Amino acid sequence: MPTDAIETRMARLEGAYEHIDKRLGTVEQRLTLVETKLDGLRRDIDQRFERVDQRFERMEGRFERMEGRFERLEQSLRTQFYWVMGLMLSLLALGLFRH
Repeated sequence: MPTDAIETRMARLEGAYEHIDKRLGTVEQRLTLVETKLDGLRRDIDQRFERVDQRFERMEGRFERMEGRFERLEQSLRTQFYWVMGLMLSLLALGLFRH
């Protein structure tokens, strides 16, 4: 009788190990699926960051061009201001010397 009890216990243990093996296989499949999804998400995020970086690079060039335009506009306004001030001072001096 002790051998029958041992065989029964061994059969139960084998059944339990098979059940554990199936569950671990299912867990492994799920982990593989999660890893695959995470890899895909990482690729998507990397691509989006690359696109954002490219947009910023294009914007930097535009800002540099705009800064140059503002500098030229500032120079032009300063030159015109000096001409107008010179003209006004000249007219004022002419008016003072005439009287």
